[in-house]
Amino acid sequence: MLLPIITLILVAGALKWLLPSGSFSLEKLKDNLTAILAIVVISTVCMLPLLGAKIPLALSNIALVVVGYYFGKLKT
Repeated sequence: MLLPIITLILVAGALKWLLPSGSFSLEKLKDNLTAILAIVVISTVCMLPLLGAKIPLALSNIALVVVGYYFGKLKT
């Protein structure tokens, strides 16, 4: 039960580590918050099976909402 939470934290930390140091300012984060959250959630869903863990139902539902949001956004 703790593995999805730990994976979410690790993915967020890896994302912060990979991005340039000045890119995590509050103004830039505010503009791209949905994209950053989408990357973290989808990355976590992709990593859990690789770690041998089952994807929790709540996390898979959140991932489906995130994907649906972005595909719905493409139409407009």
